[in-house]
Amino acid sequence: MDDVNWRVVDETLADYLLAHPTIRDRWLLEQTIYTGASRRALYGQLPLFANATVLDVGSGFGALAIDLACLPLGLQIRGIDFDDEKNVVARELAGAVGNKGGYRADGIPQFDQGDVYGMPYRSESFDVVIARFVLQHLTDATRAINEMRRVLRPGGYVILIDIDENMTVTYPESSAFVDLHSAFIRLQQAQGGDRAVGRKLSTFLQRADFAQVAASAQVLSQHAFVQPNDPAHLFAVRRFLSVREDLVREGIMSERDFDICLAAYADEESTWEFHSSAQVVALGRKPSR
Repeated sequence: MDDVNWRVVDETLADYLLAHPTIRDRWLLEQTIYTGASRRALYGQLPLFANATVLDVGSGFGALAIDLACLPLGLQIRGIDFDDEKNVVARELAGAVGNKGGYRADGIPQFDQGDVYGMPYRSESFDVVIARFVLQHLTDATRAINEMRRVLRPGGYVILIDIDENMTVTYPESSAFVDLHSAFIRLQQAQGGDRAVGRKLSTFLQRADFAQVAASAQVLSQHAFVQPNDPAHLFAVRRFLSVREDLVREGIMSERDFDICLAAYADEESTWEFHSSAQVVALGRKPSR
């Protein structure tokens, strides 16, 4: 997949971000841009084949679907997301990439509004179904996987990609970051999410009667000099700030405690830091009849 020119996609996403500074869930589009390299490092390992029909579940702003459409495989891509505001943005971004010649064929991704628990597609409609960073947010992962299995053709593959919080290691640890991140985890749990879902993905697939189940972890590590004005640090500050009201409303942190922690984290001294994290990739094949 090294022959794809990703600059068209990256520039399109970055230009949109600059032109829409007040976009809702701006942090998600920022994160999408920052994680482009790690996202694309997986494509060559996935069971994708020429002219396959692919469904991106929980497509958000559409980056994964757009990336897949840029591959020299002639994939037919659909994305589905419950949030139709994001679908509107995804369609605009997909169109802009197409206008700049980013796709190898005329297969511009299509984006639909729908619920992961009851998707508006006929049974056995897709060759490949992908859900990236979706299951960590769901209250019923089993029900969602069963619905993905329904829309998958016999012999097709489901691909689940998600995080596992306990695979994240940082040294030295920032006490302010630990407090904020712990609060963030509790918030996601309070909303029915699961930030330890990565280790469970392959078991979920096995229980859903998928065959040839396999799992691996993509580990990303670095030793770097971290400064308060680094883009990644500033992004983390903005990400925490975006959930301030939710943390206070859920009673996880008081306004005062949050503001003190965030100020301490934002103004931390520069330091060398080791950081390692992982995302788990689980594959399962729907048995042929």
